[in-house]
Amino acid sequence: MRGNHQALKLGCAAIYGRKAVTAYPGGTISTPAGDFDTIRYQIRGGSPDNDVYVTRGQDRRVVRIDVVGQDMQFLAVPRPASGG
Repeated sequence: MRGNHQALKLGCAAIYGRKAVTAYPGGTISTPAGDFDTIRYQIRGGSPDNDVYVTRGQDRRVVRIDVVGQDMQFLAVPRPASGG
C-alpha cells in the first residue's frame, strides 16, 4: 500500500487506448452533498477531457466532474432519505 500512496502523491498515470488517466490528491471538495476528501483523476484524450473527483476509502463515490475547457461541472447531491 505504501508504494501506491507514494505514486499517488507524485501522480500515477495509466494509458487506455488514446486516453490517459492520471491520479493526484484532490483535496477537500465541497458539494451540496457535503465535504469530501478526494482523489482527482485527470482523464485526457477523450472528447471532452474531464477531471473526476472520487472519495477516498472503501466506499468510493464520484462527487464532482469538471469538464475541461468548458464552464460545466457536475456535483454530488444528497442521497435521498430511505423511506419506510
